[in-house]
Amino acid sequence: MSDAVPARGEVPYFFLSYSRGDGDRHLDRFFEDLRFKVADQLGKGIHKENARAEADKLDKIGFRDREGVKTGEEWRAKIAAQIQNTKVLVCVYSANFFSPERSHEFCAKEFAAFLKRNSDIRYTRRAANEFELQGARNILPVLWVKERDLKRVKLPPSVLRLIQWALSRSHVDARVSDEYLDKGMRRIAMRRSGTYDDIVGSLAARIIEFDRLPAGDSPPDFERLPNVFWDPPEEQPVEAPASESAAHGIAPEPPIPTVQGPKRLLAIEVRSDTGDPWTPYAGQPSVAALFEEIASERELAFDRVKLDPAQGNFVEQIKSVLEEATSENARPIVVLDPRCLDHADWREAVTGLLERQWFIGLVIPVDVTDSESVSLVNNIRSMLQPSEDAKDWVVVRISIGAIAEFRTAVISVADEILARIVKNAEVRRPPTTPGGWNRRPRIANILDSARSA
Repeated sequence: MSDAVPARGEVPYFFLSYSRGDGDRHLDRFFEDLRFKVADQLGKGIHKENARAEADKLDKIGFRDREGVKTGEEWRAKIAAQIQNTKVLVCVYSANFFSPERSHEFCAKEFAAFLKRNSDIRYTRRAANEFELQGARNILPVLWVKERDLKRVKLPPSVLRLIQWALSRSHVDARVSDEYLDKGMRRIAMRRSGTYDDIVGSLAARIIEFDRLPAGDSPPDFERLPNVFWDPPEEQPVEAPASESAAHGIAPEPPIPTVQGPKRLLAIEVRSDTGDPWTPYAGQPSVAALFEEIASERELAFDRVKLDPAQGNFVEQIKSVLEEATSENARPIVVLDPRCLDHADWREAVTGLLERQWFIGLVIPVDVTDSESVSLVNNIRSMLQPSEDAKDWVVVRISIGAIAEFRTAVISVADEILARIVKNAEVRRPPTTPGGWNRRPRIANILDSARSA
């Protein structure tokens, strides 16, 4: 295959960014299949049988750095030029891709080069040295490893919060989406089953759907680019030292913390069967897939926790999760398998949560065709209500029906949790200083952070 770099007027539809540690024949084949699929959906008439003869046409569809071992400045400049003009950055997500090792940071620099083309990106501070990236466009992750394996490693906080790797539900069904999250693309590529073709087709469609970003004025110098995964963002303003402000007779205003908690949606699956995927509505999307879709639509960060009430430390586990989520002003939703309610100890543990002052939601999905579960929740419905003290904190929904009703319930609960966070958050305003400045109330910060949620 040709290593030629297309001219500026013939920029590729996508640039594949990947770690050399993940490069193998399966990745090679995936890249070629994705190029052919994009070409096919565009009606380019490129045939696999003539791949060598069609090499130049394929390079205008998708491009990857095949010469990563080269060290010349000329080749790096060519790579930067492609990133500055390509339509979509396709990122092969793995632990290697996000490596904190300085000797393996080229993926982070490719990411940084692509972000420079987007004037809408912004960073907000989550903690002292933790920032959140917002507004990134035309970045398409490919989950190369299992979702649970990727989440086991330390991931960069500034990049992944609002860039979802779930497949678009408008292109694939629930079964394909769940298999993708459960197995990862590499394992699926090894078998190249019908699922593989469905996923490649979905990714190709997303590449074509993206609008083009403005091209960069000039390729960036890779040596000067930050490691966007692990370095503090350059866009953050630098606060003037107190001594410098005092020298000018100005009382320095302390930094206003941006509360980003409401932008985090947390699904807590409580069920005795911890196998994946969990599809409480027969033949419909799983709970995880549905939450991923809702989070993606609303530009929310999404996390998922699975807890088994049969475990001896279940009460301590769920309390710990909910206490942390409440302290961060996140939006945790407990999704409870109705069959757990048939066990007295488990039922007591769950109903005990409704007596605490936590900003949480409880949603119980019940398929209307499951008469046993319908009867069970109806018989103990009165027990599934928050106490008088916690009524204004906890939101409860029993979703009897189909997947559409469950989806509506989840969205409603997420919105109500946000309303309770805003309503109950403590308002703090420090006294006026000699300099005359007033710090905004803390409630305003919460509203600002939640506005786009």
